Amino acid sequence: MASLYIIIYLLMFLLPSLLILLRIDLDGIFRLLHLDFLLNSFIFTVSQSLWSSILSVIIGGAAGYILALSETKLSSILRGVGLASFMAPPIVVAYGFTLLYGEAGLITQFIPILSFLGTGFSGIVAAHVFYNSPLAMNLVFAGLSGIPRDEFDAMSIYGRNLRYLTRKIFIPYLLPSAFASFLLTFLYSFTSLAIPLVIGGKPSLWTIEAYIYWIMKYLLDTKLAIALTLVQLLIMALFAYLYLYFSKSLISPEISPYRIGFLRGWQRYISLSYLIILLLYLVMPFISILYSSFRNPYTNTFTLEGYMEVFGGRFSNILGTSHINILINTFYYAFMVTIISISLSIVLSYLNNMYLNLSALLPLAFSPVTLGLGMYLFYLNVPEFRWVAIVAAHVAASLPLVSRSIDIGFTRIPKELLEASEVFNVRGLYRLLKVILPLMKEPLMIAASLALVVSLGEFGATLLLHNPQTTTLSIAIYKLRAARRFMAASAEASILMAITMIILIYIARKSGRWI
Repeated sequence: MASLYIIIYLLMFLLPSLLILLRIDLDGIFRLLHLDFLLNSFIFTVSQSLWSSILSVIIGGAAGYILALSETKLSSILRGVGLASFMAPPIVVAYGFTLLYGEAGLITQFIPILSFLGTGFSGIVAAHVFYNSPLAMNLVFAGLSGIPRDEFDAMSIYGRNLRYLTRKIFIPYLLPSAFASFLLTFLYSFTSLAIPLVIGGKPSLWTIEAYIYWIMKYLLDTKLAIALTLVQLLIMALFAYLYLYFSKSLISPEISPYRIGFLRGWQRYISLSYLIILLLYLVMPFISILYSSFRNPYTNTFTLEGYMEVFGGRFSNILGTSHINILINTFYYAFMVTIISISLSIVLSYLNNMYLNLSALLPLAFSPVTLGLGMYLFYLNVPEFRWVAIVAAHVAASLPLVSRSIDIGFTRIPKELLEASEVFNVRGLYRLLKVILPLMKEPLMIAASLALVVSLGEFGATLLLHNPQTTTLSIAIYKLRAARRFMAASAEASILMAITMIILIYIARKSGRWI
């Protein structure tokens, strides 16, 4: 089984990734250093990533602090919505922000001052905060909820002054989580593609990721694209190392079943208002997409025109294929990705080899467009393999999450059952199929759900690799919006959003145990 895993891993990720490094050329690096627009893009990418990270930690960290210090029914709702926003397809979020806060948006037509949330630098940062503030919220919440009960009770003997306890107990547990969320948010914002393309629009508001895509897709300058990819990989490696180094301090006791419950009176009302505002901020982009799927912006009438276009089966000149074919592609790729990534993860967990387990995490160091670039160089000399390249990129993106869920499932199988199977000489593949997998139904379902969500929402690699015959829902939404076919774009975004939300609701109910 180890050899089979290695072969698939080589084809799905390692060889395409190594091909990028092997194709590094000094000419591309020299030209990179003399192109001012790429230097400006680097400055912009770092700047928006810093602002996005700082604001996400402040906004999300404050929410996590409030949730840990109060007993409110909003806790489970906000954390569930936060999971939905964090794992939502990037193109759906970007499109939702333009519908809500863009020119003549659903909110800005009544409150024009909020237009800064849907355009330009501030709009990009606002969308990244939408994505990443739930991450900070959950990490800070987990850090505070992990305070040992005996330590908290001992300090409480000296009084229940919130300011004193915050300084002596809460901040030491809060800071590691806040810093970890800052590093992760920086990485996610640094490699953002859909949000700068849709909300930023003009090239001066593109990230390095967007320029790698543009240089490879339209300039066909492989040398320059690889040189820029190398710069991005080095920066990502630095922040990934910092996260791994400082995440050691995140190890804490299992999350306590109690709430600290210090917020009383006016503090409680202010905190509750803050949570409601944050909840609305996270929900409104999704509502705007659903609303816009029924409203014709040109006639201001409500109709099913968008859904009729999607399910009508007609050929679309904009997309170069039919909407039905796009739906088939999307779900076929998601199904293939789920089967492959789960199979690889089961083999990994069963073999329990440290080096093989680390190989599953390696794709985290590569951005979506970088994965797509590797697949492009490796597979697209054979045009018939274009769909294989897309599936391989999706598998690489989903493997770290899926393997973690499967690995946790393996570790929670009672050792007594495994020892009993050894006594009765039940080994090898038969042991895996008849003993282990039947005991892992729940983690397998969670892993499948994660693989589906990642594949359904993947945008960067697919945008680089696709052609009309291999278009997915995410790509169709992007193209339909650009062609101002807003109802069809909103209908497809609503379909993608609804499917993703159903899966995420299931994940949210089980996530405390398996991810």
